[in-house]
Amino acid sequence: AIMDADLQDPPSMIPEMIKEIEAGYDMVGAARVDRSGEPWLRSMFSNLFYKLINRISQTQIVPGARDFRVMTPQVVAAILEMSERNRFSKGIFGWIGFNAKYLPYANVERQHGETSWSFTSLFKYSLDGIIDFSDAPLAFVS
Repeated sequence: AIMDADLQDPPSMIPEMIKEIEAGYDMVGAARVDRSGEPWLRSMFSNLFYKLINRISQTQIVPGARDFRVMTPQVVAAILEMSERNRFSKGIFGWIGFNAKYLPYANVERQHGETSWSFTSLFKYSLDGIIDFSDAPLAFVS
């Protein structure tokens, strides 16, 4: 399982994720169904990003998908075989092509600390995703 240490993702979901792996899924992730408790501007840009990336990319990214997930050893091996250095994980999880399921959950307030993601760092991360998983920037420049 991959999980952030700040407990923003509910560890109580892990048994359900494991059950879905046992039922035949290769990867089970969590997807927030709302962004309550976050600044509205950050939520708005996040929603715009998901709409844009899913419009211009062949790799579909589940809106609200988190890195919080349980994976089979085959999925882990496939990810580790990739040579990417700048990893846009949400795109990689969608691109590798395994049988995946996303369990919805309501946003949980962070238990400890504060986010280290500034607006600028999130913007740069979103640009990485667009450049890594779409040929739209290349087509635009051409």
